[in-house]
Parts: sequence; C-alpha cells; structure tokens
Amino acid sequence: MSTILQALRELEGKIAPADAAAWTDEDRRWWWALAAVAAVTILVALAGAVFFFMRHDAPAPPPPPPQPNPPAPPLPPVEVLEEPPPPPPLLWNGTLPMP
Repeated sequence: MSTILQALRELEGKIAPADAAAWTDEDRRWWWALAAVAAVTILVALAGAVFFFMRHDAPAPPPPPPQPNPPAPPLPPVEVLEEPPPPPPLLWNGTLPMP
C-alpha cells in the first residue's frame, strides 16, 4: 500500500511541480476581472428584479361590461326518418343464406 502512495506522490511531483501552484500577477488580474464581471452580473440581476417587482404602476382598468348576445336564430325543422329494415338473419357461421 505504501508503495502505491509513494508512486502517486512521485507522479504528482512530475505532473504538477510545487511552483506551478503559485499564482502569477496575470492570474490574479484574470481572477479579479472575472470576479468583477460576476459581481456586475449579480447586481444587474438584483436591480432588474427590484425594478420588476417594485413598480408602482396604476392598477389595470376594469374590463368593459359584457355585451348581451343577440338571440340565436331558430333552428330549421328536423326531418323524421323511417326506421331502417331489420338486418337479414344470419346462419350459424355468421354468413348470409344463399338465395
């Protein structure tokens, strides 16, 4: 087990030496620039939310009263149909008998 840990420590030293973790001035400038962009984004979002939810607009005017609907025209008379003839009797296998 200790040989595995030792090999990992050696590999870690080869991949990322200790001085690679130190921040340069350019790294700090980028970090502060990104932090400033994030702060401005958050402030703009908060200001937009405040503006959206705290507006004191006049209430919407009431809707106009509903107009009465004109009476519907009378329906045409319905034609009474005769009953259709009953279906012919079927044979035991569900077919029609031969004439």
